[in-house]
Amino acid sequence: MKKIILSAIVLLIATACKKTVDAETVIEETSVEKTTPLESSGSQCYLTVAESVENDKVVNDTLSLNFERTGDSITGEFKWLPFYKDKKTGTFKGVVTNNIANTILIAQAEGVNNKEEFIFEIKPDRVLVKMGEMKEGENGLWQYKNSVSASDVAIAISGCK
Repeated sequence: MKKIILSAIVLLIATACKKTVDAETVIEETSVEKTTPLESSGSQCYLTVAESVENDKVVNDTLSLNFERTGDSITGEFKWLPFYKDKKTGTFKGVVTNNIANTILIAQAEGVNNKEEFIFEIKPDRVLVKMGEMKEGENGLWQYKNSVSASDVAIAISGCK
């Protein structure tokens, strides 16, 4: 009888000391941004017209960018036509990596022709053109002083004509 009582006590102690863990399954909710895949070949056209009224006069500043892309090669034309200032236009050629175009722009601005670094990011509905302070570098090439801190100017996608 002592053995039965002792066995019962040991069993009771073992059962009382046993940790019970309720396993919970935690599923984290994640979201994946759905983007339209960007074409690696073909023509794209972008245009933004900023309209404002100054002294009862409508003022338009126009930015346009058109390019032809074949794989990682890109060529095109950029135009910045501000209402009050001298325009800046030119053609560019370069490469695209991860939808970032690193090109050289042959620009005409204020009566002067320059070769300058021209970087823009291609998005499904716009391009983001880097604008910032530049300095003259090797071989007369104008480069961003700091391309990371340069501001982005958005130009909306438009139909090519």
